[in-house]
Amino acid sequence: MSLSIQFRLAALCLIIAASAQAGRVEEKFDNGKIHLEYLTNAQNQKTGFYRERWPTGRLKEQSTYRLDQLDGKRQLWDEKGQLAAEEVWADGVLIYPKSKALILQRGKQINNTPIDNGGSPTPAAFADGVHQLMIYRFLCDVPYENLALDPDKNEACAAAAKVCLALGQLTHNPDRNPGLPDDLFELAKKGAGHSNLFAGNNVPRNSINGYMNDSDPGNIDRLGHRRWCLNPHMLKTGFGVAGTYQAMWSFDGSRPAADISDWAFVAYPARGYMPRDYFHPNYAWSVTLNPAKYQTPVESDIKVEVHPVTRPVSAVADFAAEPALNLNYYHIDTAGYAIPNCIIFRPDNVTTAPGSRYWVIITGVKDKSDAPATIQYLVEFF
Repeated sequence: MSLSIQFRLAALCLIIAASAQAGRVEEKFDNGKIHLEYLTNAQNQKTGFYRERWPTGRLKEQSTYRLDQLDGKRQLWDEKGQLAAEEVWADGVLIYPKSKALILQRGKQINNTPIDNGGSPTPAAFADGVHQLMIYRFLCDVPYENLALDPDKNEACAAAAKVCLALGQLTHNPDRNPGLPDDLFELAKKGAGHSNLFAGNNVPRNSINGYMNDSDPGNIDRLGHRRWCLNPHMLKTGFGVAGTYQAMWSFDGSRPAADISDWAFVAYPARGYMPRDYFHPNYAWSVTLNPAKYQTPVESDIKVEVHPVTRPVSAVADFAAEPALNLNYYHIDTAGYAIPNCIIFRPDNVTTAPGSRYWVIITGVKDKSDAPATIQYLVEFF
């Protein structure tokens, strides 16, 4: 950011630490090691540095607060000491969930991750497709770890691709057998009915890109393929290829609840830093709300604003200083594509040039207690 939300907090910490009114709080584990340590102001609000440690003494979190709200850089580590997250907050709002360096580093790690195929050898092209899916999920803060192929799902997807090739069209409900053995046709119907389908090439990585696009006139009203790709509950998938037809098993919800973080919404393009290679200016934008936290959004109640951010920013309110862009598409779909809600919008005149920033504000949302809520986040392309 051109203004120093990161730097203002460093200065704030120094001021607070030097203040005679600041108090220091320290809590310990039963083993005597420090668990929490942080500063408070005269009103007993967290203001200044905050540190939390694992029982081993390793750092778990290091962050800064201002008036009991996260404000500035926040780092999280796992029990092994590996950096798990590197965030930037402002006035209690998450601005950058991940640093550029972490995004690039994790992308390389994902592309080198072995992909389980139920104990069978993993075709390189299928592993590549899973890697691409994992990267999109990582960018959008959706669980991506341990995403695996399932041989039975691969087999069903292969049959689905074959029936599409034989029929010469994409169909989730093949109603006639184009000459396949009966058992293969039955498997093809199962695969086609539980999968994302793609036509045009035989490279799984490219099909994932196509599913995430989903912005053609036949799909923009629901973005179903994208929503299945970003389903937080997905753990297993499968791929099948026949000619230039492809299938990806998408109806999976087998990820354990313990592996799914306490999410509020899934946005694409992802909030914070967004690699421009993973989004195109003509793509639709989307936000899916966690049904456990929010009521189903009502199209007539929701207002979406996308503000370009080209000026220095000193507070969250400054992100919306410039007029909002015109939306050339807006719709809310509540059909059951993974999570059964999706706020879909597409602003005019978007550029993904490095450093381009956009502030999204969605009002008219209600939480589960019927209280009004606002969704707001920054997207910065690089």
